[in-house]
Amino acid sequence: MSGKARVSVIGLGDMGHALASALLDSGREVVVWNRTAAKGDDLVERGAVRADSTPAQLVQGLDVQVAGVANMAETSRAAGVDASALEHHLDQLKELVAEGHTM
Repeated sequence: MSGKARVSVIGLGDMGHALASALLDSGREVVVWNRTAAKGDDLVERGAVRADSTPAQLVQGLDVQVAGVANMAETSRAAGVDASALEHHLDQLKELVAEGHTM
């Protein structure tokens, strides 16, 4: 998959799942994480990599990070991090968006 962005998708609700699916269809390397891991089973069967780490760790080394979480407290609890740590990570992603490094 040389030359194509490597993407992580955090949150596999309707939007995150559809996005991860489309990215797989386009031939990109996709890493997925969801607080309910089974929501990504079909994506993993199609070639996505399920992150075994916390969301904050899984974005390292990838070109693009997408986070779509509806409930920060529940996501933080499931990930084993406190909400402020996850919020801090998402704030860092916002800074990267402003600099044009992610979408």
